[in-house]
Amino acid sequence: MEKPLLRKHEWGEEYSYHGFRRVNYRGEGWIFYISGFNGPPLADGSDSIGNVLLFGGGTEACKMDMKGRIRIAGRWFNEDKWNH
Repeated sequence: MEKPLLRKHEWGEEYSYHGFRRVNYRGEGWIFYISGFNGPPLADGSDSIGNVLLFGGGTEACKMDMKGRIRIAGRWFNEDKWNH
């Protein structure tokens, strides 16, 4: 198994989760950052796509559901695992 890329900073750490940027600000827990939302609205009116920051720069569109979860690299993450 390949070891993920890791960068340490004064404010915390970041690493590559299957190419997506995941950060831990001063030990508060690992989160993804969504830079924007789009896509056709879901049945409840919420957005269906979240654009997640990549470790090397840029974003990738990821599917969202009506439970506030986002699907990143084939796995669903609850709202406590992402921010925008």
